[in-house]
Amino acid sequence: MLDDIASGDFDRRPVLVPTSQPHLRALGMQRNPFPVVPDASGFFISERSETIITEILHAIESRKGFLVITGEVGLGKTTLSRRLLARLDESGVQTALVFNTFHQGAALLQEINRDFGISADSADLQAQMTALNEFLLKNLSLGVNCAIIIDDAQQLSVESLELVRQVSNLETATEKLVQILLVGQPELGDKLAIHELRQLRSRIVQRYTFSPYSREETRRYVEFKLMHAGGLGRVQIMPRAFRLLHRVTGGNPRQINKIMDRCLYAVIAYGTPKIDRRILAEAAREIATESTGKPARRYSGWATAAAILLLVPLLVFSLYRLDLVRPEAGSGSPTALPAGESAARIASPLPVVAEIASSTEPVAITSDPQIASFLADYNLQDYAPRLTAALARGRAATDALSAEIFAATGLQAVRLPVVPVAVDHYPALELSAKSAADSGYLLFWRPDTPHSQGLELTSAQQDLQALGLYPGPIDGVVGPQTVLAVRAFQASVGMPQTGHIDAATFFLLRQIGGRPGNNS
Repeated sequence: MLDDIASGDFDRRPVLVPTSQPHLRALGMQRNPFPVVPDASGFFISERSETIITEILHAIESRKGFLVITGEVGLGKTTLSRRLLARLDESGVQTALVFNTFHQGAALLQEINRDFGISADSADLQAQMTALNEFLLKNLSLGVNCAIIIDDAQQLSVESLELVRQVSNLETATEKLVQILLVGQPELGDKLAIHELRQLRSRIVQRYTFSPYSREETRRYVEFKLMHAGGLGRVQIMPRAFRLLHRVTGGNPRQINKIMDRCLYAVIAYGTPKIDRRILAEAAREIATESTGKPARRYSGWATAAAILLLVPLLVFSLYRLDLVRPEAGSGSPTALPAGESAARIASPLPVVAEIASSTEPVAITSDPQIASFLADYNLQDYAPRLTAALARGRAATDALSAEIFAATGLQAVRLPVVPVAVDHYPALELSAKSAADSGYLLFWRPDTPHSQGLELTSAQQDLQALGLYPGPIDGVVGPQTVLAVRAFQASVGMPQTGHIDAATFFLLRQIGGRPGNNS
């Protein structure tokens, strides 16, 4: 098992990696899919997580009092706490979150009051407790529930945990004034078991244990994170790599993030969109080596190599418009350099960059008349020569040009295996005779959702609900109910039943489920 890493303090805002990171930008991603800090904006829900969230929300709304969640380091407890916090805020519950548990005693109570927005006359314990009690009574009179979430609670001293028990004693004859959730590592359970905390232990109404992801959940987690960042389809993980990823991480999300983040550098350094077992094994070795502080025997230097490659003139042109994969002569398989090569050697899969940069001869690109006519319907006729060339090169080149068109015009390209009757008013280009590796149809539309890629989960859930396929909450969370609903919809329109809300699925949901965007 890989060693744990520490995450820093953070506020309630979602953590998004700036798009200025070259390797992410080169892969067309708007955020880091695998951050090392909790990211509630890209929260993946497993079946166990969904059950825990549902039961805790019910317990808090029912004013049941004291709740505890425990789990090993890196399993996503803090991210779940953030997700719970957002759900509670949406339902009108007043919340306080404490994640700096180096606060003890009166300082801990002051931190709780600060997050509630309570001002006390002084910093001493009695003044803080009085101010909190008055705040809770006022909210009770207004019909407002209150909740306190304490993260990393295993770090609280016995005295501080006893103080938390006293806070939980604030109640009327019939109701608890505040609901308290303690979140911590397994050591929290050991601490609560000691004799001095038996009164607190007796007040715990529900306990939950966080578990690692199964192998299938690991696969779904990685694919969801890539989709959320805009990288699903641009980066592919081979089945054997998924199996190895689960084995070396044990299904621990933080360890998965560390290895997959390293693998994204390899995608750039090797010039291939595919992460195979060899690349993933090398990433795991690097992470394990760094965590022990020992020199690596086979350090591949992907981050350095990727940085050098991203500074090569016209590299973005190479990655996006020419293709991420360079086949060997007479072969359909991509080339990939062995791990351990120098940055200068790794740069060699891109000779076409130097050829284009040094060439003085004009390059004549002609357009297919059918493609030109198709693009003219969207007022995109200026892109006809480049789309003709991109389709001939394959999916990666076409997707790169599509991303450029979307950024420049707001029109998003959609690939469909078939064109349902509900969208046959959109001009579509049949790809089978135009594309080197694809079949189906290509069309453009203008999403009514401002986010790039148009993959807004809440909007998709609303459309699925309007179609009678999704009975769950509109919460922007990819849980089992959402996946089942998406698969049912995809089956109804003749699409592969992936359960993912990709660009094509989102487009069809908008057209069939509720609020269509326009195609002009």
